[in-house]
Amino acid sequence: MDQRLCDYPSQRFYNGELQTAASVGEGGVTPQMLPAGITFKAGIPGHPVVFLDTSAIEGCREQLVPFFGSISIHNRMEAQIVAELLRGFQAASVEAARLCVLTAYKAQDSLLDEVIHGGSSAERLRKRKSRSTMIREQGVDPLEKESHPRIYTVDGFQGNESDYVFYSAVRSGGTATGFSGNPQRLCVLLTRARRGLIVVGSRDTLQHTEEWQRWLDSADKQEFTVDDELVAKLQRREVAQRGPL
Repeated sequence: MDQRLCDYPSQRFYNGELQTAASVGEGGVTPQMLPAGITFKAGIPGHPVVFLDTSAIEGCREQLVPFFGSISIHNRMEAQIVAELLRGFQAASVEAARLCVLTAYKAQDSLLDEVIHGGSSAERLRKRKSRSTMIREQGVDPLEKESHPRIYTVDGFQGNESDYVFYSAVRSGGTATGFSGNPQRLCVLLTRARRGLIVVGSRDTLQHTEEWQRWLDSADKQEFTVDDELVAKLQRREVAQRGPL
């Protein structure tokens, strides 16, 4: 893990005792990794922690959706933004196997799989047992069978790492962050990336939770900005993929 990725979670959750592996070396997100329309807001590019604020992006709002007999939450426009970021990284020759997308919500997991891999993940989610059960019964970690870039919930990815982690926060348009603001879950999220962590979410919503507010205020990071032309392009793509209501 890049030391700059380690600093905040080490101080916040581990009393400054979290250690990095020297073999990983320095990471960072560079302008060459970004798709057209997404740029660094300020400062010298290259920091491994980056935040993309969706608060002002039209249509980037959470939606309650039925999900396997229950209710979950997804954010269609946010999924498009994450997918566009992945395209930029892969166009810059970052292998898909080095990329991972995490979210706190199973409905967003399913939507991201649909947007990124071009097919519904309903069957994948239905068949997936807990990792511990599959490892015990079959001797296989289900994460190794996932398509790349891998898409998983934060809880499901615990104990694993990826060079670059993209986090889809989902919650936007209100003051609640639900269980995504849980300190333990945030600790897991912030310690999964070795070379770069990109958080995509609404500052206006996340700041209402103490743990996210601390991170927004205190973590050493840079920010992305998205231009209007790309927003319009992604909105059209989202409508086309969603189809008529």
